[in-house]
Formats: sequence, C-alpha cells, structure tokens
Amino acid sequence: MSPNPFPKTAVLSWLVLVSVVLWGDRDVLRTPRYEQADDAANALSIDRAKHGAEIYGNYSRFDFRHPGPAFVYVYAAGEAVLEDGLGLVKPRHNAHLLTGILLQAAFLALAIGIAASHSERPRRLVVLLTAAALVHFAFVPGAFVQVWPPLVLIMPFALFTVAAASVGSGRTGNALWLALSAAFLLHGHVAQLLFVGALLPLVALMLAVRRLSGEAVPIPSARVCLGVGLVAGLTVLPWILDARLGRESNLFDIWLHVKQSKSDPLRPDWPTSVADTASYLCYCTTQNAWFGPGAAAGRWEFLRVYGLGGLVSAAGAGFCGITLWRRRSSHSRSAVFQRCLAVVGVAALILCVVWARRQDGGVTFFNSLFIFGLMMAIWVIAGMTVAEESSGRTFKAAVAVLAAAMAATALRFGKLPDYMEGDEVGREAAEKVPRALSQEAHPRNAKLLVFSHDDWDQAATVAAALNRMGIRSFVPESDFGDWRVLFGRDHVIDSLDQVLSLGPFDWWRPTRGQGVRAQLADTLRDEFPRGAPSRFPFSFDLQHPVESFGLSKPENGFTWTESRVVFFRLWSEPARSSVRLKFRASALPLERGESQRVRILVNRSALPEIRVTKPSQYSVSVPKDSWNAGTPRGVVEVAMELPDCARLAAQPNALETDRRLLGICLHSLEFELEGP
Repeated sequence: MSPNPFPKTAVLSWLVLVSVVLWGDRDVLRTPRYEQADDAANALSIDRAKHGAEIYGNYSRFDFRHPGPAFVYVYAAGEAVLEDGLGLVKPRHNAHLLTGILLQAAFLALAIGIAASHSERPRRLVVLLTAAALVHFAFVPGAFVQVWPPLVLIMPFALFTVAAASVGSGRTGNALWLALSAAFLLHGHVAQLLFVGALLPLVALMLAVRRLSGEAVPIPSARVCLGVGLVAGLTVLPWILDARLGRESNLFDIWLHVKQSKSDPLRPDWPTSVADTASYLCYCTTQNAWFGPGAAAGRWEFLRVYGLGGLVSAAGAGFCGITLWRRRSSHSRSAVFQRCLAVVGVAALILCVVWARRQDGGVTFFNSLFIFGLMMAIWVIAGMTVAEESSGRTFKAAVAVLAAAMAATALRFGKLPDYMEGDEVGREAAEKVPRALSQEAHPRNAKLLVFSHDDWDQAATVAAALNRMGIRSFVPESDFGDWRVLFGRDHVIDSLDQVLSLGPFDWWRPTRGQGVRAQLADTLRDEFPRGAPSRFPFSFDLQHPVESFGLSKPENGFTWTESRVVFFRLWSEPARSSVRLKFRASALPLERGESQRVRILVNRSALPEIRVTKPSQYSVSVPKDSWNAGTPRGVVEVAMELPDCARLAAQPNALETDRRLLGICLHSLEFELEGP
C-alpha cells in the first residue's frame, strides 16, 4: 500500500465523478445554454471577476451581497480557459456550468480521498464512497450540474466536515483543505460564519485534548502553513477592501440586516426548525410547502412522500451508531477518524437547527441545501466499516448493488431541479438582443433598462445578453438599493459625470409588463417618441412617470427620488425661446441638515446648480439651443444628480434603520417658455 494514498485516491475519485456526471449531463458539451434570472445576475458578477474587479459574492434577497467572490473567480477562470482559450464549449454559460461540475467534483473527491487516507483499505473505501456519493447526490437535483449559489455550498460543506474530522484526529497536514473549504463556504453564504466559526474551535479543542492526553500531534509543515496563510489572506482581502467604504459597505448592509431582523415574526419556532432540518435527511427539497409560513400539509403526508428517504438515512445513521459503539475503544486510525467525524457531524447538525431557527422570512428550501453535503458523514463512517471489515464476497456484493444504483440514477444528473426554470428566456434574449441592436443607428450606445420591480429577472437576462456582446447596460435604482445589489454597483449611474462619459443612452424596456412572465418584449428597444409632442406650457405627470427612472412609487401628490441620478424623457414642440424648468420640491432631512444640491443636464448640457431646502418652488433656465438639441428633434432628456442624497441608516450616529437612498421629494415638474 502506498504510504500516502490520498493524491491517487482523490484523483481517481474525481475522474469517476466527472465522467459519470458528464455522462448524465452531456448536453453541457454540445447544447448552447444561456443564463437568465439569477444566473444572469451572477454572470455580470463573473464578468467583473474576469477583469479582477469583483469583491462580493452573489446577491441576497435581503439587499446585501454574500461575503466573497471565491466561486465567481473560479467560474471566470473556467470561462477564460474553456471558452476563450480552448474553445471547448460555447457560450459562456456552458463554460460556467462545466467549470462548476469540475469544481464540485473536486471538492467531493478531496473529501473522499481524505477519508480513504484514514482507512486500512483505502482503495476499497474510495470505490465504495465514490459510488455511494453518486447515488446519494443523484437524489439532490442540481448538486453537481448547476451554479445556483445555494446548491454550490453542498460539496464544500462535505469537504469541510471530513477535513475538520481529519485535522481533529491529528492529521494536521490536511489543514490546507480545511482552510480552502472554509474559505469557499464563508464567501458563499453569510450564514456559514456560524458553522465555520463554531466548528474550527471544535477542531482546535480536539487537538488540544489529544496533546493533553500525551498524544504526539504533528505541527503542519511550512508548506501547509504557507498555504493556509495564503488562503486566509485571500479570504479576508475582499472584506478589507469593502470595509473601507464604511457605512456604504456591504459589511454595513449585512450588519444592518441582522439588526433589523431581530424580531422577524416569520422565523420558525424550535420544533419547526428541527423538522425543517430533519426533512433534508429525507431527501426533501420542498421545505416551503411543508414548513413555510401558511403551509397546510400535514406530517403524515410528509412521511408518505419522503418516508423512504428518511428510512434510508435512519438505517445509515443506525449502522453508524452500532459501528461507533462497537469500536469505541479502538485506537486504529480509522476508528479515531470515525469518532471525530461523528463529533463534527453531530455538532454541525445541531448548528443546522440553530440556523433553521434563525432563518429570516420563514422557512425556505434553499437556505439549508448544504445539509446534503453534511449527510456524506453518514456514508463515510458506514463505508469505512464495510471496506475494512467485510469479506471479499460481501464487498463485491456491496459494489454490485451500488453499481446497479449508479446505472439507474446516472441520468438524473442531467435533470433540472423542479424549483428551477429552464433557459427559455435566456435563449429568447440571445435571439432578440442582437436583432434589436442591428436596428439601432448607434448599437454600441449604453442601454438604460427600464422595468418594474417584479420583472427584474427578464431585465437581468437582457443585461447579461448585452454584456456577452460587450454592450454596457444600466438599471433604475430601487427604494432599498435592490438593483445596486443584484446587478452590481457598476450598473447603476451615480453621477452626471458618468452620464456624460457613458452616454448617450438608448432606453430599453425588456418586458411587456402587465404580469407577462417568462417572455421578453418583441421590441426591446423603446420606440420614442410616441403620440403628439407636448405644447408649452406642460407638466410631467409624476403620478404616472412612464418616461423616467430613479423615482419611487408615487404617493398621494408626490414622489421620492431613490437614486443619485434621476432621468426624465420628454417629447415637446421645438422651443422658440429659453425654457423655464420649474419644480416644487423639498429636501429630505439628513444628519448634516435639510439641504440637497440638485445638478441638472438637459440634452447633455449642464445648467446652474440649485440648492433645495424647505418645500418651495425652484426653477432654472434652459437655453433654447440645449432644449432643441435632442435626437430626433423634439426629444428632451433631463438628468438630475443629487450628490448629497444618503441613506438615513448610513448617517453618522444614526438611530434610523431606513436603508432607502433619500434625496428630494418632488411634488411637480413643469416646463414653460420664457419671454423673448
């Protein structure tokens, strides 16, 4: 037997995992796939990583980004190598998906290799665990073949659990793999701070107990220490860069969410949290229907649907319990590792219940998908016993059963999870976006994407399709900064300097509106002007602000600005003289005073600055030549910048938790001709 079977067993397991998964999902190598919705938003992040500019993870529905970009940098590297370099797959989403398969298989293969290195019969164990893992994850749709952020935590969690047990048993050389898996978990989801933060001290405690009992615990080599230090440095680097933004940082947004959600009434109680956690052990991925707010399904119905999966897990756990009890006094390296893995697994399961209790917004199925990675601890403990203690005939029978199960389930790896849509909208965008660009006089112009809140997924899909073609796109900001979080800060215009440097802009409306789902507008580019031009004097309808972005939902007689730059688009008769732009407004109160500067561009020409304070009428003169400079003639684009706007929650010493970007309150916006 090789003195160190780990490298060979890990590589062998990885090759088998990749081969079987790619056989089930072989279309990724030959059928173009296009990102949409969540994948489209992540594609924008991957593109930033490809240019070395991303410091955040995927977006959260609670208006912050998860702590780090480890995953997106791997996908960016995969795109650069597999698509740009080798031309192996196209388009780029296929490269992301293929990279994800290779990465997830690597995490799992490392876990299997580490476990096998503790066994007296590593080759047997690697065969059993690789086969068992393929069968296990065949019942977790998307576990290998999707890059959706909640799914990609599964395999790193399996590696983290096994590596923690290995290091805790005295194999300190595996600290590098422990650090690597911890880094991906910490970057992948903010809740993983609970698990990594609690389990790493547990590992240190296990090592301390070993030292106190007189066991010789080796010090990691200089190479391992250097690797751990490098991983730790890369893990915290994005946090350091982000922290420099102070109250505008992502870390502040995370802290603010934790503060605001302390009394979330939708959080599950302890019994529901236990049931939610246990449901994953039954191979359930529809927790919302059973334990979410308003769920009406009963527990007997749950047992009818998922009872078999629960029995399989219970049988595996029972076998583990018998093994641990029978080998409780053994000092063999496999028995010690099994005990350490049991300790880490039980501690992690308790933390899963704590996390389930802490879920904001109620039970959601994707919040704890990583439990499927933790479940590998059951099959590692059981598989190690079978590999070491079974006779040749029994081992062959076990392998035959697993091989049959693999053959029966291999095609499941190409199956899309029930809770995920296909890529129909992505394909539609891949067809319609180039067609819309070909109809424009200036197709390289940046695009303003105007859409309603509920149509964000179509807008993100179009933004990703434009990005694939090298066209910049920008989105209207929302009350709580949703789009700054989802699309990225570089897709939200923050100043008139950007308007001048990035514009002129074409306005695009990606969706048909009125509740039409999963379908883009036939004409993505907004055909303006429409109807007869307005005749002076006229006012802009702030209660129905169709040709605008950067305004909040209108209230009774007024509307708020919700972005640093607000756009309006008008269609008027030619001006015969200078135009008086008038608006009634008030500045929203901030820590440094109730005052807001307002800078205005009309058809890209700057006007004198206005300072808005108390509710009053404000006005500025627009030269005739500036008003008439639009293309086509009569189109007028007005851009307002509010450089002093700020979130109340981000004010120094603020007690408020209001995260809206507050600038001015607009009551009216009017235009009239000045005298000769």
